[in-house]
Amino acid sequence: MTRRYGLIAIQLLVVACVSGAPHRAWAVTPMVLIDRQLQAHYVNLQGLDDGVVSFFDADRRLRVEPLDQFIQIRRPVGTTSANDTLTQDDPQPQQNARQATRIVELTDGQRLAGRWVGCDEPTQTIRWHHPVLGELSLTLDQVRVLWSTSSSLSNVQSPESDWVELANGDRLTGFVTRVSASGVAFEQQGLGQLLMLSSDQIRAMRLANPRRRPAGDANMLWLEDGSKVLTSTVSVASGRASFHPALPGDESTIEVPLTQINRIDLSIGRAYLKDLSELPIEVVGGGEVFGVDLGPRVAGTAVYLHAPVSIRYVLSEGSTRLAGTAAFVSESAPSRSQGWADFEIIFTVDGRVVFRKRLNHRDPVAQFNVPVDGTNLTIEVDSAVNGPIMDRVVLQDVVILIEPHAD
Repeated sequence: MTRRYGLIAIQLLVVACVSGAPHRAWAVTPMVLIDRQLQAHYVNLQGLDDGVVSFFDADRRLRVEPLDQFIQIRRPVGTTSANDTLTQDDPQPQQNARQATRIVELTDGQRLAGRWVGCDEPTQTIRWHHPVLGELSLTLDQVRVLWSTSSSLSNVQSPESDWVELANGDRLTGFVTRVSASGVAFEQQGLGQLLMLSSDQIRAMRLANPRRRPAGDANMLWLEDGSKVLTSTVSVASGRASFHPALPGDESTIEVPLTQINRIDLSIGRAYLKDLSELPIEVVGGGEVFGVDLGPRVAGTAVYLHAPVSIRYVLSEGSTRLAGTAAFVSESAPSRSQGWADFEIIFTVDGRVVFRKRLNHRDPVAQFNVPVDGTNLTIEVDSAVNGPIMDRVVLQDVVILIEPHAD
């Protein structure tokens, strides 16, 4: 440990050991640190600032480590946002912001839950209200997708033209020419017809703006309301996180309880993690047992499969590694029937086997951390000696390391 980190550790220990009047400086929050080898460290996070992170590890030792050793900080699966942070003088839990009815996604990957509150015609900007960040001004060039939470259009591909989906379900293709106090002026493709659409008439809108890669040192904060906010700096102290949003014209410092942040992707321009559960699943074989549909099921960050089944994912460009846990699902199986479980799980990338493991009630869990340099990831679950009886597996907390500059 360098002298600098040693001094910081001593200071933290002194603060943590001070007795007497209540003090919030030792507040810790259960979190998971994922390092660059995709190893998960379950810790109680104490602080983050100036390129270092301090935490109590599984052995309750206070550690101070360089932040660049880690690629992501996330909330443990199954925790809630009300009382995760433990302090000497626990405050009353803060009420969560009301779930927004709309989300806007920007070209740099930021996603802001909130409300469309108006337009500014001279600057051609949309005024957007976020429950934490306040009112924001977004130019049309910044916007990629805007949708209602009742719509399922968040993962649409980049089109050559703009389009809008109306509240009645109709979709119009064309070009958004301008915004005004009345709403959006939309020129319908092939008709040359100019329509004025109010924000209430629009369920979703997609602008043909290209994606922009964030700067290499940018961090992405995932808030519990579904927002994703870029920031160049983030600090944590006393169970609270402070950050400067990377939004034009916004110089404010935002402070929120750490329990309102689901995860922090660190230096995403260099490398970042993507949950396997976020990717679309294509069933390429099986998914039915004795005439009953038992296809893949996603719940949070978990993917449930029943043999025999074969599924395929299309990996993002720059994907390099895949890590997580495969486990026999025993909870729903009577103890007398668990002995029937016997199956093999196989991962292939573009036809190359990268992981193979046989699981049963005596050997129910397998950790994996494998290279995935390719395009198509196929996961196959095959029954073994007893046929497809109780052959249920869950893929838990599976993440993909994506390095945008990797060749």
